[in-house]
Amino acid sequence: MSCVLNKIPLIFLAYLSVILYFLIFNFNLICLILFIFSSLLALYRKYYLVIPFLLVMGSFFLVVKMDAIKNSENQPTTLSKITMIPDTIQVNGDLLSFQGKERGQNYQVYETLKSKKEQKFYQNLSQNCQLSFTGNLQIPEKQRNFNGFDNQKYLASQNIYR
Repeated sequence: MSCVLNKIPLIFLAYLSVILYFLIFNFNLICLILFIFSSLLALYRKYYLVIPFLLVMGSFFLVVKMDAIKNSENQPTTLSKITMIPDTIQVNGDLLSFQGKERGQNYQVYETLKSKKEQKFYQNLSQNCQLSFTGNLQIPEKQRNFNGFDNQKYLASQNIYR
C-alpha cells in the first residue's frame, strides 16, 4: 500500500476527486476542461492507478446523485398534516416559516399569519405539534440571478424537496 501511495501524490488524487465531484454535481465547462487536462497529465506522468480510483469515486458520486434525483421525484403533490420541528420556527412580521416532517420526508413550510395572537403563539412554541391544513406542495425556487442564492439546492442539501 505504501508503495502505491509513493507513486501517486495524495494531493493529486484529492484534486482529481474534487474536480470529479463538481463535474458530476454541478457541471460546467471549466470543470470539464480541468478534469480532462488533469487526467491527461496523470497519464503523461504514468499515474495509471488514478484511473481505477476515479472510476470508483465517479461511480460513488453518480449513485449519490441518482439517489437525490429519485428522492426529489418521488415526492407527493399534496399534504394534509405535518409535524413541526420547533427549533426551525421563524416568525418575521406576518410570515411564519418552519421545517416539518411527515411520512419520513422533510418539508419547508411558509404561512402568512392572520393575527398578533398567532404570531405570539408560534414565537413561544417549544414543543412538537402536529398541524392539519390544506395546501399544495411546490418545488422550491431555483437561482434567479447569476451567482445568486439557490434555495432549491440549499434545501435539497437538507433532504427537503418540497
